[in-house]
Amino acid sequence: MDGKEGTIVALSPLDNRMIPCWVKMLFYFSMPAEAKVPETYDILRKGLNMAVADMPICGGITRPRPQDRPGWKPNQIEVYIPKDVGQDGTYPLDFKDLTSEISYEELRKDGFPMEAIDTKVLMTKSLNVDEAAGIQTTAAQANFVKGGCLLGLAMWHHTVDPYGTYIFARNWASHCRKLQTEQGWEEKWKQGLAAEKTSPQDDRMALERLWREEGGSETSVASDRHWDVVGLYPPSAKDAPKLDEVMARAYANIDPTKKVACRMFSVPGTSFQQLKRDAIAGSGDADITADDAIHALLWRCIMRVRYPEPGDELSEYQIAFNGRHKLAQGGLDSFLGDVSYFATAALPLAEVTAPSTSVGQLAQMLHKAMDSVSREDLLAGYGVVHNLPSYVNLQYNLAGIAGPTMVMVNHRHVPLAELDFGPALGSPDCERPPGEEWNDLFRRIIQLPNASGDGLEVLVTLFDDEMKRLQEDQEFMKYAKLCSY
Repeated sequence: MDGKEGTIVALSPLDNRMIPCWVKMLFYFSMPAEAKVPETYDILRKGLNMAVADMPICGGITRPRPQDRPGWKPNQIEVYIPKDVGQDGTYPLDFKDLTSEISYEELRKDGFPMEAIDTKVLMTKSLNVDEAAGIQTTAAQANFVKGGCLLGLAMWHHTVDPYGTYIFARNWASHCRKLQTEQGWEEKWKQGLAAEKTSPQDDRMALERLWREEGGSETSVASDRHWDVVGLYPPSAKDAPKLDEVMARAYANIDPTKKVACRMFSVPGTSFQQLKRDAIAGSGDADITADDAIHALLWRCIMRVRYPEPGDELSEYQIAFNGRHKLAQGGLDSFLGDVSYFATAALPLAEVTAPSTSVGQLAQMLHKAMDSVSREDLLAGYGVVHNLPSYVNLQYNLAGIAGPTMVMVNHRHVPLAELDFGPALGSPDCERPPGEEWNDLFRRIIQLPNASGDGLEVLVTLFDDEMKRLQEDQEFMKYAKLCSY
């Protein structure tokens, strides 16, 4: 819907399915000695506005969709995109000068610790979750420390998913780099922008078209499996808790005597490949990937440190994954909206942690769980969410909040080397995912890219006693080490 003052975009069913929250990324850059803060900030601000102008939905306001809109459902959301957003250079990049308080070299020496992140200071706007009042889709903040810059990028998850956030970050980096290295880039970009009639990133009907092309309709019937892949309980699940009940229970179960520890672990490329070889040797399955193996190692070791005396209750390992490639094999690479799906493996807890169960056996099981999710499953899952009568207080089937379950979130969508902001900053030394507001509710586990691109880093959140056991776990520490630089 277009108007004189801007454009209104109805978000897709998968966007509406998401829990209201931010995708948050904090990128760490060392700065050359000759780089000046005002000039570097100006490059970042210009590049941000150019990226927003390229992808206008990222400069919009996400808000509840009024009841008089076509096809309205309760709790549906939309994005209002101001006319020519980003083109006038006024989209905000918040600025904070911390050069007298924080040293980049000290942060590096300590391994860029999670404990040094205060979201209230470094990503202030990302604490706003009042969607009813309207939320600016992108909240960016440049924090300058002595010798470096901590660049915060938060994007509202209803509008942009983690993959889409990286695509936006890569575009932002590209503009900053070209502003410094290609003479006349800003003018050349303006000419190209003027020639574009629409932004493909604003198209939220792409998934709908795929679904209908394959016969999807309002009368489509879904199996329980298709509810599972979109993270919702099926109608057959009697007394499944709704979101408000889950959150109330989680808050009620917070133990104030237990202290939460967040640690970053590095899995270098050589260890990553050795883990894969060990998993293949332990299972005899040559189809196992390094990703399968790291999932298996994390499932086994984290369950072991959380449950030193395991019982027979079922342990679930849920993988949140990007469905773009399975759905369209490249046709959705520029799509910024939510395309998150879930694959789940389950096994009695005692078997997950038993010495007789190898990492290779778990990796084989996880490989089959991921491989079994077909394109047809993803399209049918889309149909589940499309055909919901309401998006109010959904019944989320999310692991990691209670019992011996965990959910793995992947931020390894774009190599850090591709986020090259040009001579003033270069590429990030690392990424850290702020989110301390979640730590008391569930144990966050997030896979992150590392600077070399051949291994990975893993954020692990556990209680203090569990973390101590993890750092003493010989199997885990054979492949991983506490981050240090």
